[in-house]
Amino acid sequence: MHLSDKEASNLALALRQCISLVELDLLIMYAKINKKSQNEIVQALQNCKKMQTLRIKFELQGSKFKSDNSDEQMIALGKNIRKFKNLQNLLIWHDIIIGTEVSISLINGISECTNLSSLNLSLIFENQLNENDATFSQFGKLKNLKILKLLIVLNHENGRKGFPLIHQYLDQINLLEQIDFCFRATIGYEYLLNFGTSLGKCSNLKYITLILFSVNNVGYQGLKAFAYELAQIQHLFVLNISMGRIELQIPLKKDFIRKNKRLIKLNISLI
Repeated sequence: MHLSDKEASNLALALRQCISLVELDLLIMYAKINKKSQNEIVQALQNCKKMQTLRIKFELQGSKFKSDNSDEQMIALGKNIRKFKNLQNLLIWHDIIIGTEVSISLINGISECTNLSSLNLSLIFENQLNENDATFSQFGKLKNLKILKLLIVLNHENGRKGFPLIHQYLDQINLLEQIDFCFRATIGYEYLLNFGTSLGKCSNLKYITLILFSVNNVGYQGLKAFAYELAQIQHLFVLNISMGRIELQIPLKKDFIRKNKRLIKLNISLI
């Protein structure tokens, strides 16, 4: 249902009164309601402190763009979410390009939800990531997280390189059982191997899906080393890997199997 600006404002007013709300699905269409109404809805969430499940999508029809108003909304959302101490399931899909400071503010807010069990996050970054990037530095606080789904897009056309350093913090999430990771940018050998090494330390992982759209300068031996790291995960049941822009032989399936004797499904493909 598409709301008018007045209806969206009324919704925001109603949300402010819903102090006992525990579950909410919310779709905000940027082309359908004005900025004031969008901001009112995001701000209204601050009173829903008993929230256990929140699914919120910010959708854009047409080309992606950066918006200062969107940045303000994401910062406000991060501040509100950190108050949800009972939050267990969170989905945020965001179609607008955001800067590094905004993403840090949002993710730091999410990281305060230490009871979070499932996180599904889609973000479009304005700039490329580098070794000093601190966007995911607080993720290790999510000690109860079992399911992590990430779609990360780098919008910078001339430098779509770098890799989110989330892999440095994954092994701190002791209960992590499932990770779905989709990365729309270019990564190289070092980043790929480091990511594999970090996943190999996540001893409770059972399900892994990796979609890497552009893998450059890795080589067969690099892919084999990546496979070796994933083969260290003893409790792994399902492993799905799709990689793009690779013009070479991919490792044999046996290279992905070593200590993970429980593996029941393995799919390695090129896209």
